[in-house]
Amino acid sequence: MNPMDNLSQLLLRTRQEQDLSREELASLAKVSTSFIRDAELDAGRCTFGKLQQLCAALGLRWTLNTHQAPIWPETKSYGIQAATALAERSPTPQAKGSA
Repeated sequence: MNPMDNLSQLLLRTRQEQDLSREELASLAKVSTSFIRDAELDAGRCTFGKLQQLCAALGLRWTLNTHQAPIWPETKSYGIQAATALAERSPTPQAKGSA
């Protein structure tokens, strides 16, 4: 499985864990519901900037590890796939009054 497939699964799982509908997340991230659907199906076809918005709204943080790699035909049109994209959860802030 490539890193972008992992990202797609992470986006879907995180949205569901936070009990957010696509409409609610679209409002928070300032993207369309169709973009969220596309990102959850194939993040490699999405623009980096909008993926960043979506991750930020979900409390996810990006780390990009770039490397020298040949550009295969399938990555030419999806330049972001030429880099390894990892998203990890940022610590969730504690609710007020909780210990």
